[in-house]
Amino acid sequence: HAAGRQRRLHRPVRGHDQGDRVLRLIANRLGDAMRSSDTVARLGGDEFAVLLADDPSPRRTRKVADRVMQCFDEAFEVDGMSLQCGGSLGVAIHPEHGSTSAELRKHADIAMYVAKRRGGGVEVYDPIRDQPDTARLALVHELRGAIEEDKLAVHYQPIIDLDTGSIERVEAFLRWTHPDLGAIPPIDFIDLAEVSGLIRPLTGWVLDQALNDLRRFRDIDTNIGVAINISARNLYEPHFVDDLAGRLAEHAVAGRHVTLELTETQVMDDPILASDVLGRLGTLGVRSSVDDFGTGHSSLANLQSLPVSEVKIDKSFVHGMADGEHAANAIVRSIVGLGHNLGMTVVAEGVEDAETLETLTLLGCDRAQGYQIDRPMPAHELERRLSTARHGSPA
Repeated sequence: HAAGRQRRLHRPVRGHDQGDRVLRLIANRLGDAMRSSDTVARLGGDEFAVLLADDPSPRRTRKVADRVMQCFDEAFEVDGMSLQCGGSLGVAIHPEHGSTSAELRKHADIAMYVAKRRGGGVEVYDPIRDQPDTARLALVHELRGAIEEDKLAVHYQPIIDLDTGSIERVEAFLRWTHPDLGAIPPIDFIDLAEVSGLIRPLTGWVLDQALNDLRRFRDIDTNIGVAINISARNLYEPHFVDDLAGRLAEHAVAGRHVTLELTETQVMDDPILASDVLGRLGTLGVRSSVDDFGTGHSSLANLQSLPVSEVKIDKSFVHGMADGEHAANAIVRSIVGLGHNLGMTVVAEGVEDAETLETLTLLGCDRAQGYQIDRPMPAHELERRLSTARHGSPA
């Protein structure tokens, strides 16, 4: 029998150290609830697994599942605070739900994600019920395998300085080509990664790949940097900043050559936490950028208290400019002006024609990216483009 379970704190009340302590308390309670013949393991992040090797009958399994969930009935006391946590638990039983450990873990994962999508509790794997959910969540297990087996790719889109026309940095875009489904758009699997807890290893994979590629890019153009999108979930990881510092050292990349992008909504969801983490990232030299600006409910004034050095105008406004929309033009003009008044760099994304690029330059926008400039491309193509530009030939 194998069961996967995920637990999450609703909000980091004090900080990451307290989150670590809660995880230890959870691990202790789980251990106390099991027999000596049972195995409890932490798979990573806030995900644990329980293995029953003795009497894995459905009745026995259900009793154990109930005991696991009872571990969360009582609040956790940390630094004088009472923290109430919940959990989602998935169950898979041998041999009904799989004959190998890989099958059992996959099906326990699927059941756990079904439980999570339904608000928590216990779910037993059922291959017939909830076929749409099962098919969608099976993709999560395959994504886990793609991460572990290095079957993902990163493409890079240039971001140019509008004063000089040179590439200031490139933005990293994750790509996944499924063996059966073909190319899967990031929007179709990033959300699953966040819900399932895979966002941490997925982000780690992207960081390693992008930093490794950046080192090669800088052998050709020493002025280039890289922008990497991260999830707000990464901000909740206790050791995210320390982990990034270790990766920078491992790949011999200075923090000042790296920009991390979060969407406006993500940053403003918890500005106190964002300020803390982005401030510590700043001590590494890493810059922070607010992506998709203008689509949320905040203003630049809301962002001025955060250690953010850049805003990226959402492409919907840039496209509106191209369509001749007066309101879109006014919004872009306002973001550029206010951004500069607050000491921020302003980037326009989604630039798809020469006229829009010229207008943005006249408005004083600092940088731009989009199909008019270049599409996202594999690392080897970008290296060739940088090498061509370095030798003075037309790009």
